[in-house]
Amino acid sequence: MHAFVTGGTGFLGAHVVEVLAGRGWRVTVLHRRGADLGNLANAPGIALAEGDITDPASLRRAMPAGVDAVVHAAGSAGHLPHRQEPLRYRINHEGTRNVVAECRAKRIGRLVHISTIATYDWRASRLLSEDAPANDWCRDPYVHSKRLADREVEAGIRAGLDAVFIHPCGIIGRYDRDTWSKAFREIQRGLVLPLAPPGGLNVCHARGVAEAVAAACVRGPSGRHYIIGGHAVTFLALFQEIARALGRPGPRWAPPGPLFKLFGWGEFLGSSLVGREPTFTPHTIALLSLTMLADGSRAERELGYVPAGVPAMIADCRDWMLATGRLPAVPAPGGTAAGLEPAG
Repeated sequence: MHAFVTGGTGFLGAHVVEVLAGRGWRVTVLHRRGADLGNLANAPGIALAEGDITDPASLRRAMPAGVDAVVHAAGSAGHLPHRQEPLRYRINHEGTRNVVAECRAKRIGRLVHISTIATYDWRASRLLSEDAPANDWCRDPYVHSKRLADREVEAGIRAGLDAVFIHPCGIIGRYDRDTWSKAFREIQRGLVLPLAPPGGLNVCHARGVAEAVAAACVRGPSGRHYIIGGHAVTFLALFQEIARALGRPGPRWAPPGPLFKLFGWGEFLGSSLVGREPTFTPHTIALLSLTMLADGSRAERELGYVPAGVPAMIADCRDWMLATGRLPAVPAPGGTAAGLEPAG
């Protein structure tokens, strides 16, 4: 079996490459010129193909014809300065359009498209499932660009493409350069104020998500959507657990949504004025104010997905960040991993 993976040098993509290679797949990884290939050190024997999903000609040269599966994990999901948020459309939307077109032209076996839980309408239900309506109203650049990407895959399916959708919740684990790892860095350097966002979500271990993605390469009917869920926690509980893992003081309370938004905007504007990297941006202020919970039982039944414990995924991210110098050395954790507060 031969897989072609976009985004394979990134956070989730590197885990997918490891899992597929460990299961005996031939794996070709798309990478941009000059990309950091360090995340692929644990996946020997893979092939590398230079290209960019935003450049159709390079994608055409890189993608082999007739591969058994294409895993489209490339995307813009990490922290961006506010002024760069519109760039997400070129990567998430236009890049997915290019991938779908090339998959159809190369007659690949299956496309596994990595979406997000946020492309479901979180206003429709307290507990989202795959039957929830799509989020066609939110104009946050990340959410909207990922929803437009879903539409490109849906159009490909109508034209005969075999494809499935993976909708992860919050992913935590090693190889995270700029998503939840930002919370680790902020807590390590000392929070501006001892507060946490008021929302909450399900969190999942990157390795477990990758195993579900690998299963989706060969299981599930075309057009099937899979939510990859996990333990439901408040952001307050999650950030406190990260602080314990770092041996640092954590936030003590979560203010009501309006008060948090007022503080977040004040911190963003103030930091921008003095030239300091803001802890929050308009994008993160909006999403961290939400409680977005989901039911991942379909993936558990059909893909064999097994949710991991929150302390394990936090330790995985922390240890990798320490080993790669993304966090300075810290004292041994001073607390236990017990007592996570469930969200909702």
